[in-house]
Amino acid sequence: MRDVFVDDAFETTMPATVVAHLKLEVDSQWTSKIDDHATAIAESENARQIALSLISRRMWGCNELKRRLVKRGIDQTIALVVTNQLVDDGWLNDLEYACALIRQWISKEPAGRRWLRHKLREKQIPADIGKNAIEVELGDRSEQESATLFASIRLSKLDGLDVEVATRRVRAALGRRGFEAYIATDAIRSAQADGA
Repeated sequence: MRDVFVDDAFETTMPATVVAHLKLEVDSQWTSKIDDHATAIAESENARQIALSLISRRMWGCNELKRRLVKRGIDQTIALVVTNQLVDDGWLNDLEYACALIRQWISKEPAGRRWLRHKLREKQIPADIGKNAIEVELGDRSEQESATLFASIRLSKLDGLDVEVATRRVRAALGRRGFEAYIATDAIRSAQADGA
């Protein structure tokens, strides 16, 4: 990094490679073009530092991080360039992020693919990447298997309740978790048969 002074006053700090690229030397003329370039570099470096600070705390998706940078006052074009650089450098990977989110969401109770797609869209994961992540994490497990496992878990928690009340609550929970009504009905039936 090099400190740049203009008229004996500190102007900015730039990477040595940028100073060489701009052919800046002692007593060089400071032009508006150089000033614009220096400002863009400073903004880009600031955005990168903010992004790295955010990434150091938790995983982020590309679109989610870009939006956060813009929210923090970074120009949209610079935010896009910085996030693309972080992808190229291996700091961001939407597929790995989506897979980690899915593992977290289904660690205690299974979820339907529809619910997972919805949750991934909320995290601004592109649809094709979300679909791939769901296939990676759920593999060959069918919706019916997941729903039956979910129903078994929920029914075991409602063991002391009236059967109709428990069934109604589990059916509603299955719906909220993204399972279709016909799958939920079969899952409850199977879970009750297994528990009998």
